[in-house]
Amino acid sequence: MTDPVNILAALHKARTLVRQYSVPVEVILEKMTNIAKGIGINAINECEDIVCLHPAGREGLIAAGLLE
Repeated sequence: MTDPVNILAALHKARTLVRQYSVPVEVILEKMTNIAKGIGINAINECEDIVCLHPAGREGLIAAGLLE
């Protein structure tokens, strides 16, 4: 879905798919989606700041080995 006019219909369809297949649905609200620039998860080049929701903040992500 690329036209904002269709957001409601897309969300209704997503709800149906979640119930039918028990899968998560991701909603991306940005003009351009970032893509991985490498073969590993640690090689993703994000073009914008990442919102950290870890309870211990960035330090928690570093301690978990998810950030350097």
